[in-house]
Amino acid sequence: MKITKKQLMQIIKEEIELVLTNEEVEEFFGVNVGELLKEKELTEPEKKEKERLVRGMKGKEEDFEERYPGQGKNVMYATATKMAKKRA
Repeated sequence: MKITKKQLMQIIKEEIELVLTNEEVEEFFGVNVGELLKEKELTEPEKKEKERLVRGMKGKEEDFEERYPGQGKNVMYATATKMAKKRA
């Protein structure tokens, strides 16, 4: 199975996010993750879809916070962003 460079970068990004902070990656490898994995801005349809998804998730904020202490709101917004990119 062949994967594209974009797919590989996404896999690497997701794995790094789970293990190291951007600052740790820069310290260990001398690589600026933000520049390396710079994401494109959301399109208008993606922004609207994200807003719709976030409104629908508002009742689940406590659940996100319980699963990701101190990061619940950030994870909720990141989840909505990822879903909006796939749907819009």
